[in-house]
Amino acid sequence: MLEKLPPAILFDLDGTLVDTAEEFLIAINSLLYRDNLPLMLLESVRPLISKGSRELVKKAYDHKLGSGQLDSYHVDFLTSYKEELGSAARLFQGMSNVLDAIEASDRIWGVVTNKPAEFTVPLLKKLNLYNRAACVVSGDTTQHPKPHPAPLLKACSMINQGTGDCIYIGDDKRDILAANAADMQSIIALYGYKDPNQNPEKWGASAMIKNPMDLMPVLETSVL
Repeated sequence: MLEKLPPAILFDLDGTLVDTAEEFLIAINSLLYRDNLPLMLLESVRPLISKGSRELVKKAYDHKLGSGQLDSYHVDFLTSYKEELGSAARLFQGMSNVLDAIEASDRIWGVVTNKPAEFTVPLLKKLNLYNRAACVVSGDTTQHPKPHPAPLLKACSMINQGTGDCIYIGDDKRDILAANAADMQSIIALYGYKDPNQNPEKWGASAMIKNPMDLMPVLETSVL
């Protein structure tokens, strides 16, 4: 683990800051139930979330949908997901303590996600996090989503911090690639939606944590 954390801590959303897996499960299973197909299990859905909702739909239908069909079913999924938004989402265990500690240490925190703003903003508001975040960068805030560095650079500009004064925490390889491309330190959230077949130790992150509370000791050190 790092000896201390910089003034600004940026979080990926799904699988890092907030556990949204149950909502994705409910939304995709509503489509499968409609079509009289076998329902998915939570452990099957979790590793797919960081790959994007389109990939989740593709996998749920066993890659049998044509391009046009996939587009239509993806729209259906997003409609279903929007109805569930915030119904079962919750901060990962210990994350509430971490956010309190960040603020108590005179640091700031923000969110950088590939999730579109139409889902990101309502979700954060339902969890009473939107007004606490120093910045919120969604998947359509910049022209390029992660792994492009643009979203992280946008976050830095919004909070008037250099990349050396920020650290990014995420659970997907794209998060770490984006941080590396932005010349920013990074931490892998091993508790998130990482595919079990991946090798995160090879992603080039600055550190890894097994749960949010692993951040607490370094938050107790001075920001300077």
